[in-house]
This record gives sequence, structure tokens and C-alpha cells, in this order.
Amino acid sequence: MIVVWMTIYMADAIAALRQEGYVVVEEDLVHVSPARSGAINRYGKYRFNLQEAQERTSLRPLRVPSHPHAGT
Repeated sequence: MIVVWMTIYMADAIAALRQEGYVVVEEDLVHVSPARSGAINRYGKYRFNLQEAQERTSLRPLRVPSHPHAGT
């Protein structure tokens, strides 16, 4: 479930980059995997607020990167 959720957000982030004019090379995307994300702890516990998820009508906003070269 976490990998599917991360896939949705990664697709949204890629679409946002393209919309902002960044060049996203398809050949580079084969190296991107939500399963390799540091946000996924395969041995941890996750808690979900199912009521909040059911009430949500859209994805949460993407985070603005704090990387020093972001947007250049």
C-alpha cells in the first residue's frame, strides 16, 4: 500500500516538474522507484487515519525542496 501511495505522489511530482518547465528524461525515470524511498520502513509500523483519507478529495500539496540548487 505504501509503495502504491508513493507511486501516486512520485507521478504527481514528475508532472509538476514538467509543468514548471523542467526537462524530465524518460530514460532517467527507469531508475526511480518508490520502493527505494527513505520514507518507507519495511520493518516499521504505520498508522493511517482512514476517516481523513476517505474525506480527502485531492492529494496533499507537494513539498517545496530545500535543496540549494532547487529551481535553478
